[in-house]
Amino acid sequence: ELPLAQFIAIKFSDIPKSIFENFITNHNIDVKIIEGDIYNALNASDFAIGASGTSSLEAAIMDVPMVIIYKFSDISYILIKLATRVPLIGLANIIAGKKIIEEFIQWKAKPENIAKTALDILKNPEKINSIKNEFSKVRLSLGDAGANVRAAGVVYDFINKKALGCRLDKKTVEAQGSREKKSAPGWCRLEEKK
Repeated sequence: ELPLAQFIAIKFSDIPKSIFENFITNHNIDVKIIEGDIYNALNASDFAIGASGTSSLEAAIMDVPMVIIYKFSDISYILIKLATRVPLIGLANIIAGKKIIEEFIQWKAKPENIAKTALDILKNPEKINSIKNEFSKVRLSLGDAGANVRAAGVVYDFINKKALGCRLDKKTVEAQGSREKKSAPGWCRLEEKK
């Protein structure tokens, strides 16, 4: 539906290039593979499809509309849903306090859903402007120097307010961030809320 569209796939060092090459060959699509250069790739993009994590915040900072996709193993997803009440997973959405980027999580992460939403956004300048307007608010809320610390604080507060039975311990976050201590799995230590 967008005949002039060009596609870029960002390959990180821990992913074998053959995975991309096999997919591209098997589906007869023209995709340029870029090795880990996310910022230049985003800078050259009108739209992005990315996993949760920092990609939504990076897209917001670089003013590139996107959708988020993420799939867990079924058992992990069920356990996470039972243990938490966190409604959003994209950092830009969490910082905004609302969904500004569509999130396709688990069973909703189907190619037809993602493509339909991506096309709907790309063909609608008003939606693009609305997303970019929300991105500017996210950037303003982060400020200049120390934005990473403020973003971590927003995520910390969000999870502690929304999570059930799971709260981030500030010492664990600081230790994980500095890589000095690895006592808690991931970023979350399971403790009762006080």
